[in-house]
Amino acid sequence: MTITQQANMINHPARRNILLFLKQQGTVGVPAIAGHLQLTAIAVRRHLYALQKGGYVHAHLIRQQLGRPTYEYSLADKASMLFVSAYDALIIDILEQLQERSGEDTVEQLFHYRRQKLEKRYAPLLNQASLEGRICALAALQDKEGYMVRWGRCEDGSYWLEEANCPISQVAVQFGSPCRCEQSMFAAVLQANVDRTESIVEGGTRCMFRIAEPDPGEL
Repeated sequence: MTITQQANMINHPARRNILLFLKQQGTVGVPAIAGHLQLTAIAVRRHLYALQKGGYVHAHLIRQQLGRPTYEYSLADKASMLFVSAYDALIIDILEQLQERSGEDTVEQLFHYRRQKLEKRYAPLLNQASLEGRICALAALQDKEGYMVRWGRCEDGSYWLEEANCPISQVAVQFGSPCRCEQSMFAAVLQANVDRTESIVEGGTRCMFRIAEPDPGEL
């Protein structure tokens, strides 16, 4: 497949939307995709076949006790790279050189400064009295930064926040500091306890956080 053919394939609006939906949802079947995008199942299968052929989508055979086997679909590694910044390789190279010259502590400090900068930028925008209001505002901010964020409330009164994409995932894989700093920043601006329960850089399909009100003694 030529470069032009690949570009035409992934620039098709419906196929881009399918890739985005798979990025957000993980592994799903045709009915879910068709319902979300308001397309016919036949149209979705046609697009999925093209994406499979291009190496952007994996098909998983699901055998059922009754009826015919069906398929569910997920992103292939090739498609995941579509969500990665083209500047990642340059950033990683610069950070590696900095680490070689000045040591790991220098890189750690660099991300620490970035966390402080984000806290100062986010804090005035998250001045709502309720934790739910602050989570809603943080989700909107992170979503604008390309993290593809959703959030909701758990049955126990805590909250969950999902980042389906990580614009700096390749940097985070190489250096653990971005993930640690992000979690610390969330805790600071939300004034809450924040635990990461799933991580893209550790093989998860998304980053998931559990957010809860701090204990009285922590206030």
